[in-house]
Amino acid sequence: MRKTRILIFILIISLFLMEAGYAQWTENIAVNSTVKTGELSGTFTEASIIPDDYIEATKPNINKNSSVNSILCEVSNFYPGGGATLDTVFKNDGTIPSKITSITIQSDGNEAVPSGYTNLNDLSKFTLKSGEFIVDKYGTENDLYIDLKDKSLNELERFLNEKIKANSMVLEPSNGNESETVKFSNFHFVLNNNDETSEKSICRFTININLAQN
Repeated sequence: MRKTRILIFILIISLFLMEAGYAQWTENIAVNSTVKTGELSGTFTEASIIPDDYIEATKPNINKNSSVNSILCEVSNFYPGGGATLDTVFKNDGTIPSKITSITIQSDGNEAVPSGYTNLNDLSKFTLKSGEFIVDKYGTENDLYIDLKDKSLNELERFLNEKIKANSMVLEPSNGNESETVKFSNFHFVLNNNDETSEKSICRFTININLAQN
């Protein structure tokens, strides 16, 4: 009888130890976690264009598509020396630092035009009477200011990309603070004075700011 009690006691202790060991084992391997990825995002938040006298301009169309962000400008009824002034604001509205990898400025003259008008696709016919490209990094000394005066529209893309590559510009996320921005300011492009062949023409061009994770 005594042996039976001892065996029962040993069995109870063994079961208790097994349960405790199993509980400890399951506690050690049970892991609950949530992983969130950062968002790469930038947006043109403002874009306006003011035409010179007798020039006609439509409001710039803002397009956002993943990491490629663009505005479409359309100006018509040119005359030599006449043009329009573009102002834009672009900001990092994502959650991670965004590196500016390149800027593209391209003619977009494939759309149909009103009867009697022609597409003016040659951006070399336009020169910047004034303009600045500005990367405004709030609270830092790594701002970038580039004078665009006297640059032709068709050479502007190469010129800006060389500057961006040399300066490695990164926009930090706002995180509740004021957003870091990119601006085309007082961007006054005009038809060259020696051009007499562009009456009743329409010029369309896009400006893209391309981003990548830093």
